Formats: sequence, structure tokens, C-alpha cells
Amino acid sequence: AYSQERCHLSGDEAVVQCLSKSGDQCGMRMESTFNSGIGLHSMGIKAAPGPGVVTTFYLSNNGGLYDKSCSSPWVELDYEIMGNQVGPKSKIWTNMFTGACQEHWQWITVPFDVSAGYHTYAFNITHDTVSWVVDGVAYRTESIADHSDVSGSASSSSFREFVSVWGKSSSEPGEGIPEFQNALGKLDHSTHAFPLSAGFQRDVAQVGAPSPGEGASQPTTCSSGAAPWQSCRDSKCCTEGYTCFEKDAHYAQCRDSCTPGVHEDDHPGHKTPWNCAVLSPAPGSAMPPAPSPAAPAPAPAPAPAVDPTACSNGAGLWESCQHSKCCAGGSTCYEKSANYAQCRPSCTPGIHDDDEPEYQTPWSCRVLTPGGRRLGLQFLV
Repeated sequence: AYSQERCHLSGDEAVVQCLSKSGDQCGMRMESTFNSGIGLHSMGIKAAPGPGVVTTFYLSNNGGLYDKSCSSPWVELDYEIMGNQVGPKSKIWTNMFTGACQEHWQWITVPFDVSAGYHTYAFNITHDTVSWVVDGVAYRTESIADHSDVSGSASSSSFREFVSVWGKSSSEPGEGIPEFQNALGKLDHSTHAFPLSAGFQRDVAQVGAPSPGEGASQPTTCSSGAAPWQSCRDSKCCTEGYTCFEKDAHYAQCRDSCTPGVHEDDHPGHKTPWNCAVLSPAPGSAMPPAPSPAAPAPAPAPAPAVDPTACSNGAGLWESCQHSKCCAGGSTCYEKSANYAQCRPSCTPGIHDDDEPEYQTPWSCRVLTPGGRRLGLQFLV
């Protein structure tokens, strides 16, 4: 049921289609080229609508496969976004597989139509918990203290990331437990015009999140460190949660991760390899001394991933950015109207149902952030 003929690129999105009301003509699956573990793993998704079709984002240590025989244990973390459950408030099936087919499933409800536009879906994995986070809001958090297979897979970066679209008709055997099948519906009951389409966008700030030993580093905190995505060549210090990674002898940047080699999200004129050497001081060590005024370091090359006019300090997630046009932590300043703008992970033009009733006026979603960072798909194969 998975075929590259049902996927094409459109700008910065991968569009996956369900061609007809037959499961063998519906969707495909894509896999990351890197392993994942502890950290935040996110994907921009616009789900396909209608009964019988599912848009997924999941982490698995089993090659992305569902072992129907339940003969071998595996770990999997799921978003299963059923087109049959979309609406002004959409229900999303979340799941955690442990052991051999042990399912820990739970519905979450989000205050928007998941098929109407892009939203950011993420897994936030720590040593103790897994959270399902949508547009920056944690809708579900599970302790993994009693699930050594989950914590072990996370600590050893044994996961691969997957996205897919798939579907089932009345003539095909069901998939999953009864509660899942009953909620899914059937493709042949859909009133939507075919082909059905889903879209995926990858946050370029997280492309190529490396496994341990592949350029990853435990983030360190420096007093008065540079903001995310800003140069740290001289100070070697970054704000909390970010690490100073070296590109070459002339440039380094505060990032949440770094993969050695050429980064496709760099400006075209600066697509040279990153060596990803960690310049941040080790945890607990003293900050490096500031450069001597008498012998200033050479000016660094222009930042490859951020426009020269980008701001060094910005508003936090969901805060107003109408005047500064700057956001921290990789979010983007989106305009609602001439009188308001907000730092958000994504934005869909039109009225947002999650706004307070008195403020439900249309968003223009014009990007105000200098050199606004776009989303890409480099991690997919």
C-alpha cells in the first residue's frame, strides 16, 4: 500500500495522496535517515479528511512495522490522525506500544480542524516521561519509569521517525484494536472528492537530529549567551537549551543539534560543510574569557541560516511580536492584523477557533520575522 507514486513535493511540503476508495491505492510511508532518542521531535502536518484514511507521525524501533503476530516486542510512539474524527474540534488517537503489542492508547482533542491547515505535532521525550505536544501544548504525558524498553530505546537513540498516510475500505480486513477500527470508518463511505491529500513539513531547525556520537551534545548554559540561531563564534555561549556548534574556522551558531556536512537550510551562498565541533564550555566549567579588545577576532562570515537583519532577542512562544517582529526559540512572528502579531510555531490564514470569542477575527499569517525560517523536508527519504 506504500508507493512513491503517491507523493510529490510542492514547495516546502511533501504531499501524500489517497487516490481512490481502495486501501491499496491509498498513501505511502517515509522514514528518517537518522536515529532519535531523548529530545523534542516534531512534524508539521495537514491531515487528510474523511472516513477510512489515517495520517500518521510516529517513532519506532521496529522499522516502522506493526507486528500483527505480536511475537516480538517493540516500542512505538504514535499520532494516528483519523480523517473520520476531523471537525472544529478534532480527536486524535495517541498510542505507546511496549512489550509485545501492549497498547497504551488515549484520545486527545485539539481545538481546530486538523485537515484545514498545518499544525505542529511533537514528541517530547525525557529520561522519565513522554509527552504528546501539539502547537506547543502538551495534551498527554506518560511516565516511562516502569517501561524500561521505552526509556532504553530513548536513551540509546534507537528510534527512527516515520510519517505515512494509509486507508481501509469495507472489503479489506480491519487494522488495530476494536476501539481503533470503530473510530476509523471506511474509505468507501467517504463523501470527499478523491484524491485525498495530506501534507508534511519538517522544521529545518531540527533536520538531521544526530544520534550520540554523531555531533550531538548535551546543551550547556552560559550567562548572557547568544540567542538561538545566532553567532557564538566569539563567546562560545548560548542561552539555555542550546549549544554552540562550529561550522568552520570563521563561523559558529547556537543550535539545538548539529549534523556534520552541508545543511540544505543554509543560504545558497553559504552551503559549505559544518564540522559541528562543540564550542560551548562543558557543564560546570567556567565561561571562556571574552576576547581581548586589543586583539579582536576576525569578523565572522555572514550567518548561513539567518538573515543579517534577524534579531538577537525575541518574544517567547505565544507572546506578542507586533513591534519587535522577533521571536525566541525558533518560533516565527505571524501577523494577525495591522494591530497584532504573535510568536507561533505555525499559522493558518483565517479565523482561529482557539482565539477568545471576542478576538475571532481573521489572521493574515504574514511572516514578520526577519529572514523568516521556513520548513523543509530534508530528513525524508
